[in-house]
Order: sequence, then C-alpha cells, then structure tokens
Amino acid sequence: LVSMLDVLVAFMMGRDMFDFTAGSTENITMSFFLLIIFAVFVGALSQMREIVKENDIYRRERLVNLKIFPYVFSKVWFAGLLALYHAVAYVGIHYLAYDMPGGRLEFGLMYVTTFLLAFSGMMLGLFTSALATSANTAPMLVILLLMPQVVLSGALVTLPGNVSAPAVTRWAFETYMGVSGVGSDVAADLCWQLPE
Repeated sequence: LVSMLDVLVAFMMGRDMFDFTAGSTENITMSFFLLIIFAVFVGALSQMREIVKENDIYRRERLVNLKIFPYVFSKVWFAGLLALYHAVAYVGIHYLAYDMPGGRLEFGLMYVTTFLLAFSGMMLGLFTSALATSANTAPMLVILLLMPQVVLSGALVTLPGNVSAPAVTRWAFETYMGVSGVGSDVAADLCWQLPE
C-alpha cells in the first residue's frame, strides 16, 4: 500500500524531477521526505505490539528460565529481516517510479540507508511495545515518539545540527540528498569563490 502511494506521488510529480533543466528540487525533497516517513512509520507501527501482546506469556516463561536476551534477540532479528524486505520494496519502487540518478553504487547506498531507517523505526516500535502497559496504549506512545522524527528530519524546516542530531530521519534525509547529488552542480560552481 505504501509503495502504491509512492507510485501515485510519482505520477503526480513526474518521473523527471532529477532532470538538470526540467527538474524540481522541491519535488525531490518531498519525495525523499515521504520515503523517510513511510519507512519509519511503517517500521514502528509493525512492531509496536510485539512485546506487549505477549506480556502474560513472557511472565509465565520467565518463571521457567526464559532469559531476556534471547527473547529480545528473537524480536530484533525478525525485525531485521522485515527491514531488509522494506528497504528492497521502498527503494525498488522509488527507482521504478522516478528517473533516479546514479548507478549500482547509489542504489546500494540508498538501500543501506533505507534499511537502517526502517530498522530504527522497528526498534522504536519494539521500545514502545516494551514501555506500553497494554496493547491499546502502544499506538499513542508510538505517535508520541514518531512526531519528533517528522519535525526534526530537516525536510520541512532547516534546523541547527545539534537540535536535529537525535533524529534518524535527519541523517537519512541528508544521506538521500548527498547520494542523489541534488544541488551539487550549483555548489561546485566556481562563482561561489569569487568576491561579491
């Protein structure tokens, strides 16, 4: 469903937003922002009830010598597998929907960034699940923890680095912009080195 939204956005914005003459930096920024938000939100929402729904079972098994580390690791490795799939789906659809610049290296960098982003969203969801007292309170906690990720991403408003440093969305947004090379031609212009 999220991938279909990305295709719909691509249809509305056009495939050639990275074009040197007809491209649009605003559309590039918005498409990267949506990709980031989709990855973090879907990752967190997919894992927000994983621990809290098994609270009674976990307490009973703890009495029979279930260790905390294997239990948490069982949740983390499964989240890692899901994040690998999420990254393939998001980056693959993004590359099909838009005429993205670069080759295999840029695709790999986008994939690794998206994997880490989805995985961090899933870890945020597991953390929320561990904090929640019931399965009904988990969504509210997830929203409470995800809203700063939206605001601090740097896509909506430029913020000082020390303010937005804790947000994984900021690092993903900067990586996407750097890998795609948006604005690098303007930044490399020799006119910037001339006196005013």
